Amino acid sequence: PVIRKLCADTGIGMDQTAYLGDDWVDAGPMLHVGFPMAVANAQPEIKDIALWTSSCSGGHGAVREAIMFILRAQNKYHGQWKKWTDPGD
Repeated sequence: PVIRKLCADTGIGMDQTAYLGDDWVDAGPMLHVGFPMAVANAQPEIKDIALWTSSCSGGHGAVREAIMFILRAQNKYHGQWKKWTDPGD
């Protein structure tokens, strides 16, 4: 219900949403989003649901790795990096 409300509030469809999980409690949401993801040390059943699995374990950079993966896939990585490295005017 929380993800559905978040999607409704933002106007983003469930099919346009990613979810990063590691345990059975994450199975439900992962089955309803467009891009289910798992951390390296996720339970085997969760990895089976995932379309992408991080090389980092949960708590050791998996979220950052997932975000970087999405930014690169959307061709937004360099633009975001530039915001941090370009002092602007």
